[in-house]
Amino acid sequence: MTLAQELTPLKATYLDIYNQLRKKMKWTDKKIVMMVASVYVTSDREFAIDRYVNLSETIKKEANMFSYLNSPLRYSVAAMLDTRFDDPFRAFSDMMEVYDAMIRSGFNRSQYTYLAAAAFMQDHTEGADLVEKVERAVSIHRLMKKEHPFLTSNDDYPLAALLTQREEEMEKLIDQVEYIYRALDENGFWKGNHLQFLSHMLALDEEHTPDELVERTIRASEALKRSEIRFKKLLYPEAGLLAFLGDEINALNDVLAFKDALDQEASFRWQKEMNVKVAVNILVSHKLREANTIQTGLFTTLETILQAQQAATLAGITATTAASASNSGGQ
Repeated sequence: MTLAQELTPLKATYLDIYNQLRKKMKWTDKKIVMMVASVYVTSDREFAIDRYVNLSETIKKEANMFSYLNSPLRYSVAAMLDTRFDDPFRAFSDMMEVYDAMIRSGFNRSQYTYLAAAAFMQDHTEGADLVEKVERAVSIHRLMKKEHPFLTSNDDYPLAALLTQREEEMEKLIDQVEYIYRALDENGFWKGNHLQFLSHMLALDEEHTPDELVERTIRASEALKRSEIRFKKLLYPEAGLLAFLGDEINALNDVLAFKDALDQEASFRWQKEMNVKVAVNILVSHKLREANTIQTGLFTTLETILQAQQAATLAGITATTAASASNSGGQ
């Protein structure tokens, strides 16, 4: 399958950033390097290796000995801040204030709490507004846990933070999430953490009804199942992202072509599942830029959803490597 001409430069940019990162992060899990590279391709921020490495080292230096930020999590946080802020060093300082506010309000100390704090940062919320939003996120997380006590844990913090952007009453918002969860379960999706994440991710959309979201996601999942890709629970978020693009078939063809192009590269030959995730991230981002000139509201929503998916992937990858810090009593 031939890669579309418009996507060829994106692949070249991805390879260039990946290779620069790999030289500096030789002992880091390759999947982390791949996802960090894709975060830069999917942003408008020009990649500068020295700035990124300096930011990563600054985060490590300012973290205490037992902090989760001493783990490879710092690479994820550095990428999230560097791609969103002109002064990512100041943004890191602000993020730590948000993190402390989240701990005071009832969140546990975890790698996901840092990612949730970074998610809050996009609104530049301060003072009383910050306290109110943090408390709302804590309440949303408690409602999640009430519905799914055995599924809901610290890894849902970033989605709880992002869901504070919705202005509906919290109970109504959770009802919408549960409706999506049950509807997808009844249509072939497996219950569990991945479906819970997908239902929360879909609930960030304010442009479509829950029924429309469910129908689009089912169509996207069926298209994935008909393709060469083995559709697993791990790829539920990708089905959700493709659903927002509408034209699932053409979008999937582009994803398959991009994935195939990555599969041909020696560095990624044994990373086929990550290649799918990277391909979807880059394709959706590319479509977002086109959508921005058409529907600003939809663009903002999809950008937030893409951010949630990236945060979840990065958190999942870094979770095992952060375990040692957790066992030592992470801060």
